[in-house]
Amino acid sequence: MEDISEKLNLLHYRANFCRVLKKKPICKNFFATHETGANKEDKFWYFSELCRWLSENIRATPKGKLKPVKEATEPEDSKEARATKVLQEAKKFGVNMNPPITAD
Repeated sequence: MEDISEKLNLLHYRANFCRVLKKKPICKNFFATHETGANKEDKFWYFSELCRWLSENIRATPKGKLKPVKEATEPEDSKEARATKVLQEAKKFGVNMNPPITAD
């Protein structure tokens, strides 16, 4: 996760994401532990918004010109709807959602 935090900082995520949404930057173990003070729903919301911001910038941004995050998506979106949106975006970028199962 430390590697991800460093890469997010290279993308000016504190200014373009955190400041806009009035959220604190994540620490390196934000998603891995329960000790960060955030509940599961907050973590999932943060993750889905971060995925949305990253995918918007990957698709439509000229080199070096990151856009700030737009206002948060509808809070009434169900977790299932948000998860579906994240998976759909991942598929657009060629992520294999059905990796082959290998015997150990």
